[in-house]
Amino acid sequence: QQKMEMLEGISADIGVPVDQLKVLIWLLASYPLGYFHRFIPGKFLRHAYILVFGLFCVLAVCGIWALVHTLFVSTVAYLLMKYLPRKLVPKSLFFLMFGYLSTYHIYRMLTDYMGWSMDASGPLMVITMKITMLGCNYRDGEKKEDFHEPALVGGAWSKNAVEELPSVLEYFSYILYFPTILTGPGFHYKIYESFIDKSMYHHEKHNPKSEIPSSFVPAVKLFFVAVGCIATNLGVLNFFPTATIFDPEQFDQYSFLYKNFYCYMSLFGTRFRYYFAWKLCEGAAVLNGMGFSGYDEDGNAGWKTLTSVTIRTIETAGNVRYLTTFWNERVAEWLKLYVYFRTTKKGKDRPPASANYITNTASAFWHGFYPGYYITFIYAALTIDVARKIRSSIRPFLVEGRYPNEKVIRPTEKFVYDILAHVFTMGTFTFGMTLFVGLSMENAINYCKSMYFFWPIIVVVGFIVFTFIVPAVVGKKKRE
Repeated sequence: QQKMEMLEGISADIGVPVDQLKVLIWLLASYPLGYFHRFIPGKFLRHAYILVFGLFCVLAVCGIWALVHTLFVSTVAYLLMKYLPRKLVPKSLFFLMFGYLSTYHIYRMLTDYMGWSMDASGPLMVITMKITMLGCNYRDGEKKEDFHEPALVGGAWSKNAVEELPSVLEYFSYILYFPTILTGPGFHYKIYESFIDKSMYHHEKHNPKSEIPSSFVPAVKLFFVAVGCIATNLGVLNFFPTATIFDPEQFDQYSFLYKNFYCYMSLFGTRFRYYFAWKLCEGAAVLNGMGFSGYDEDGNAGWKTLTSVTIRTIETAGNVRYLTTFWNERVAEWLKLYVYFRTTKKGKDRPPASANYITNTASAFWHGFYPGYYITFIYAALTIDVARKIRSSIRPFLVEGRYPNEKVIRPTEKFVYDILAHVFTMGTFTFGMTLFVGLSMENAINYCKSMYFFWPIIVVVGFIVFTFIVPAVVGKKKRE
């Protein structure tokens, strides 16, 4: 009680809700806790250390019921992997984890509609990623004759295949890895296994003893990037609060151009709140020794495996594909490898056209059931489809070859195309993200009306033009 009163006092002084303050305190504590773990000897103790602090994290930050939910569903998942035939494991775990998470999302909406509190949903979202990945990897570990890996997967299924089911200790320490259990990212079990036994660091020339390379400098850099992100978030939203967008009486006083500018700036600031959490978690994991991505030619260690976002790429994107690839990268990778490509039929290397919509639906279910999520992901799926059609229709007239060896043949037109592509990308991204953070149907309708449905109309018109009109014209010219 005394500690809670102290937290409430600090919360009131700095203007941060108690739940968010708890998350911040834990993320900061993960730095020294993660650093100390580097010196723990032996696989058993390294697993046990992570498990103890993972359990404590969920209990201290999210509460006893969050811990109960997390342990219950993860135990059921483990039993399914242990006793079901492997071929049934992936789908069974997807139904279990998405069903349990969805039920909790609905409960949360019924009891705290439009509210925000750090409860079981955070850890459940993270372990849903990890457990469904592990289920697919465990199935792939059978290596039977019917195993088919599409070429576009790039060998990721084979690389991360798990031949034997982890022990109870190994499993729970993996899903409760404490630097990332609250906000992610998720990662493959094979990566975690090689982190625990330190085999990921081995290199015949640069590190024959498999010692953990120093990660102090990259971790400190990530920490200060996070500080810069939260400063940007607070500074921008002070002038462009998001709540104004969903208040028609105030927002409709602005001109159409200023509305677009206001939304861009407000969502720019909002994105930096996500960047802050992701970079702070990444820094703690890197200091712990996770996130290792190999050595360069000079023996310098890289730390990119747990990168959740590439900020510069997102903010300068001229292609919708970059947004889906580099925004929340580990979630995007999970959805791509274990939802999108898992729809590929045997003997095929490409998934069906419906895979894009299935993947976005899965992403919406994972986030929750606010109408804004579903409007956003349906809109995003259509926008991605349109962007691909535009790119494949126009770029061949501007460049020869394929990236990174493409050659520009019409520089002026290419320059104009790049500008328009960036405007289209950031305009549609800002519109979709605004619907996402607005959550409710009322906010979505008010916002769409205020914007005169401009960006959805652009996307729909683009879909019609580049699906039916452009192919018809090109086909006619080819026949002539």
